[in-house]
Amino acid sequence: MTAKHVMNDALSISLKNNEFIGLCIKTDNEFKESGASIIINWEGAPSPNDIAIGLISESGLIDTPIHRNDTLINVLQDVHTYGYPLSTSINKNDFWGIGLRSNKGYIQRIIGDGTLPSEEPPLRYETNFLIGQGMSGSPLLTDNFNLIGICTGSSRSEIIEDQIEEINENGRIYIETKSKIEQHGISESVEPLLNWKADLFQGKTLQQILAKAPKA
Repeated sequence: MTAKHVMNDALSISLKNNEFIGLCIKTDNEFKESGASIIINWEGAPSPNDIAIGLISESGLIDTPIHRNDTLINVLQDVHTYGYPLSTSINKNDFWGIGLRSNKGYIQRIIGDGTLPSEEPPLRYETNFLIGQGMSGSPLLTDNFNLIGICTGSSRSEIIEDQIEEINENGRIYIETKSKIEQHGISESVEPLLNWKADLFQGKTLQQILAKAPKA
């Protein structure tokens, strides 16, 4: 699973440059070795959701610990994510690689749950950590790799706390502004899509695809 806008952007670049779209994967049970696998098909969730699923060409992959259990999500829920941001990429001496980065924090606001009528769907989680460039499409997880959402971006707001205006003897106006900038991560919840039957699921729902008991 990833973000729909990530796939659309990647598709546009790949068609322009005659390249393929790949998925960064872990290739060993210790989750130390990384690789890339070609995405041979993908499908976006119904609007307005910014979520997509893809089919990769790899066979014999290691089992993923990511699964989905019924979980009641509240504010201050501890969450974490893993992804491959552009800031960790290395392109030097014919070598290209990208490092895995994790973020850990908590949910500080739930958006689109009907609490405020002005907040339209989809259901989203606001986190106290940012989703860096390249991290869109990463899974948002609770304890034990339980999937609750897909990271889709960050929000930024600026609040003017104080403003002082002065006019000097020459009539020039000087304005001093004190602002507070707030930045948060945004992830879309997978809960509204649990009954989604994507063509790639071959008759199954997303909930059935993700229903997997975690390993001890």
